[in-house]
Amino acid sequence: MIEDPIMTAKVNGRDFTACKGSGKNIALPKDNVEISYSGDNTLKIKGTDSCKDTMRVIRLEIRNITGPGTYVLDHATTPQGTSTGNTASLQFPYFRPANLTGPLTTDAQHTGRVILTEFDAAQRVLSGTFEMDLYDASSGLLYRVREGKLDKASF
Repeated sequence: MIEDPIMTAKVNGRDFTACKGSGKNIALPKDNVEISYSGDNTLKIKGTDSCKDTMRVIRLEIRNITGPGTYVLDHATTPQGTSTGNTASLQFPYFRPANLTGPLTTDAQHTGRVILTEFDAAQRVLSGTFEMDLYDASSGLLYRVREGKLDKASF
C-alpha cells in the first residue's frame, strides 16, 4: 500500500488510490495524479487508479478558482471530456461495467462538491476533499464517490 497518497476516495464503497502499479507491485512514481491550473482560473485534476485489477479515472474540472472554498460540481461532461462548467466524471478505460458506453458524470440532478482547504497559486499546492454522484443516462448506472481527499497536491 502507498504511504501518504496524494489522491484517495471511495467509489461505491471500494477504495480508490491514484497510483500506478501492476498486480501487487507499485511502480514509481507512486502517485498517478495530473493537475493543471490555467490563466483563466480553471483547475483540472485527473487521478488514475491502476493498482488493482481494473483502471479507474476520476476527473475534476473547476472554474473560477479564487482560493480555498467550496465549489459545486453540477455540469455534465461529454464523452470527449468537455464541459461548460464545474464538472466531475468517472471513467473505466478498459474493463467497463455492463452497458456503460461513456463516462459517468455529474449533471444538474447528480451533483458533487470540492472543498479546497488549501490553495496556494504562488507555491502551486492544494489540499481538499471531494464527493459526488455520477450518472450515465444511457445505462442508468449511478456511482457514488465519497471520502475523496487531495493532500498537498502539486500543480
